[in-house]
Parts: sequence; C-alpha cells; structure tokens
Amino acid sequence: MNTRPRTLVLLIGAILATSASYAERGNGFQAGSSRIIPTLGVTLSYDDNVTAASDNEIDSFVTVISPGIKLENGDEARNFSFSYQADIGRYNDSSTDNYDNHSLNAGAIFSPSSRTRLALGAAYQRKTESRGTGARQGQFIDLQGRDPDEYGATSFNGAFDYGGEGSQAGLGVDIGTSDRQYKNNGDYTQFRDFSENFYGGYFRYRVASKTSAKLSVRQTEVQFDNLRRIGRSDVSFDSTERSLFLGLEFDATAKVTGSINAGRIEKDFDDVRLDDFSGFGWKAGVQFRPRTYSTIDVTTSRMTDEADDVLLNAALGQVSSFIIRRDITVAWTHGWTDRFQTGVDLVSGTDEYRSALDESTTRRDDDFSGFGVSADYVFRPWLSVGASFKRYSRDSTSRVFEYDKNLFLLSFEATL
Repeated sequence: MNTRPRTLVLLIGAILATSASYAERGNGFQAGSSRIIPTLGVTLSYDDNVTAASDNEIDSFVTVISPGIKLENGDEARNFSFSYQADIGRYNDSSTDNYDNHSLNAGAIFSPSSRTRLALGAAYQRKTESRGTGARQGQFIDLQGRDPDEYGATSFNGAFDYGGEGSQAGLGVDIGTSDRQYKNNGDYTQFRDFSENFYGGYFRYRVASKTSAKLSVRQTEVQFDNLRRIGRSDVSFDSTERSLFLGLEFDATAKVTGSINAGRIEKDFDDVRLDDFSGFGWKAGVQFRPRTYSTIDVTTSRMTDEADDVLLNAALGQVSSFIIRRDITVAWTHGWTDRFQTGVDLVSGTDEYRSALDESTTRRDDDFSGFGVSADYVFRPWLSVGASFKRYSRDSTSRVFEYDKNLFLLSFEATL
C-alpha cells in the first residue's frame, strides 16, 4: 500500500494547524533581540525526463519537503543573519534519484557611517547533482547502476564599499574563496574537486543625476586537486580568469533601473601545453516597471566557465578545457491583486566547449532554451500556494547531449 499521498495530506494539515497562531504576523517570532523565522515548503511535481536523456527517458512524480529556519539580529547599521535550508526529494518511480540537500548560510553587515559598508559571508552546502547534469551528461558511459554524484562545498567572502547612495564617487573591493569536494563515485569525480580564490574591485563616478560610470576588475584562480590525462600525458587544468569591464549603472526613471558592463575576459592556463583564451565579455541586468505592480527583468552575459564533461569527453578522446557561455533571460511578473500574481520567463543561450589543446576549436556546441509560466496566490500572510509549468530543451552538435524536459509543479509554502 502506498502511504505517501496520505502522509502528504497530513503534513500539509500540520502546516496549516501550526501556522494558524501566527496568522496575523507571518514573519516569525521574537527571541530576545533576534527574530526567528521558521519556514516549511512542500512541492509536488511531475518530471517527464528525470535524467535529461536523449533516449529512453525516465518519468516520475516527485515530492520535495523543504524545512528551513532563519535568524535575524540587528538594524541597518549592524546586523547578523543565519539560515538553514533543507530540500528532501523523493521520486516515486526512480528511487535512485532521491536526494537530501542541506545549506547553511551566515552573513554580517557593518555600516559605521552612511558612506562605508563592510559585508561578510560564509556558506556550507551538501548537495546532490541530478543525473543528466555535471559529469553525468549524455549516454556515452553506462553509469545507470550508480547513485547521483554528491558533493560538499564551503565558501567565504567579504566586501568593503565606500561612497554611499547619492555620493559623487564610490569604490569597493571584494575577496573570497570556495572549495568543492565530491563524496562518491571517486574514480571520475576526483578530477572535478576544485577550489577558487577571487579578488576584485570597482570605481564608480556619477556622470549624471541618476547615472554612474563604473570600472570593475576581477581575478579568479581555479585549482583542481588532481591532474587529468590527455592521451599519455597528465595535464593540469589549473587556470587564472580575469575580467576588465567598463559600464553604466542607472536609475533613469522610476520605471527603468539596471546596469550594463562590457569589456575583456581572459582565461590563462598554468600548463603551457594548453591554449589560453581572451575575448569580449559582458554582464547586464535591466529592470522595467511599466506599472508599480508589473516588472520585466532582462539579464544577459558572456563569460567563461569550467567544463563539466570531464569523463564523457575523455571517453570520446575530446577533452574540453573550458566553456564560453552566452545567455539571455527575460522574466515578467505581474500582480493582478495584492494576493495573486503570475509570472512568465524565457531563457536562451549557447555553451561552446573549447578544446584543451587548441582554444579556437569547438569540441561541442550546445544551444539551450527554456520557458516557464507560474501563478501564486497568498491565502494568508503566512501561507502561499503556487503552480507552474517549465519546459527545457537542449540541442547539441553531439546528439547524445540533446534532451527535452517538461516539469509540472504545485507548491505550498508556510512562514511561521
């Protein structure tokens, strides 16, 4: 007998009963000088291609339980926050893909004056990569009997800004580090263990009443724990990425805000046998508000990224060293009433997998696209219900990497 539907009904009932006493607040409770905000989400979905496969697709109903808690303390001049979020996913027809994800985040902000701001952050994640992503793309190698890849990731970062809102000029610096270590399937995931150290800065100068020019630089050092083999040689894929952007930040009217940055991007490999890359890159994000209750967000970028097909391309004798990723996203959110809103989002992009030995050679070229519609209704300040449909598609020069995926979701979220 399948008791999961009945269990789910009881769980949703428990959410409503527990939350009823907070119906007038919906934003947690006070504990001394801190506010504690417990949350609980339940998502029911149907995935018609669980492993993002080009053939022999697996479909399944999925239940995700997402408990969380957030602690906040302080005011605008000095505050601290801590949060924990879990996502526990269970597949009715594909138990191999079950997962338990956990995230811890902590942050602190200090503003000793209206012109200075120091932000610190730390995070730890224990997550599962879905089959069909990361090193498990395509169908070249039979890994059907293995569990999805799991990893632990830590990160620390800090940023200092000088020059408050409305000032003529401003500058800032940021620095951080992250480390990812895979926990299983070590015969191939060991080659994906890596760390990153980054630092950067910016200078901003107001050129009009609501427009500022901005010069920003960033350098990221990428280090892999283990060498990879190309032919008979062991090769280091460690590299240094750099970007130099010139752009504009604007708040032209109450209806248009955003930033546009463009310039030079570089990826230099430590191993002299690998080709370095340099080219044109950009990052931009613009928000349009034709009405106070309607928002259109447009984001686009062209940047380098690490190749995630280590095992599969090695099997083909085609080892990628990096990706040139280009994408654009358009999202429209419209509030029809104070309680009901809808959303539409579109994404399109290209991933160029460049050769390790000749950066001008594209080993694989993927075109991806996505479409989604959603609707959310707030029954009470502490309870919302949402429904959505999402479709994803990828076309590739290698057919085994192509797939179509449809997702149907129904979600409940309570904030105690």
